Amino acid sequence: MGRVPGYICPVCERDVEQAAGCLDEPIELRGQTYRPLPFQGPEERCPGCNVLRGNVHHLDCERELCPRCKEPLNGCLCRMSEAEAAEVERLRGG
Repeated sequence: MGRVPGYICPVCERDVEQAAGCLDEPIELRGQTYRPLPFQGPEERCPGCNVLRGNVHHLDCERELCPRCKEPLNGCLCRMSEAEAAEVERLRGG
C-alpha cells in the first residue's frame, strides 16, 4: 500500500497518516470467517500503513498477516478457493 500523504482508507474512510487503526471487519477465507490480526511489530506504528501497535491494518497493507496461515495476507493463498490455490502451487512447482 505504501503511505501516501492524504490517502483516505476506503474501509474506515480516515486519513492513514492520522488514524490510530482501521475497522475490525471480519475476513472471509476458505468459507470461514476470521478476525483480522492487529499490528504487533516492534515499531510503535506499522511501516506499511501507519496504524498504531495493537490496531487493525488499513486495506492492502503489505505488513498485514493472514489470520488463517499467518503469512503476509497480500501473498498468501487463503483468499483463493482450494482449486485455485492448488493450481498456483502446481505452477510454482510445489
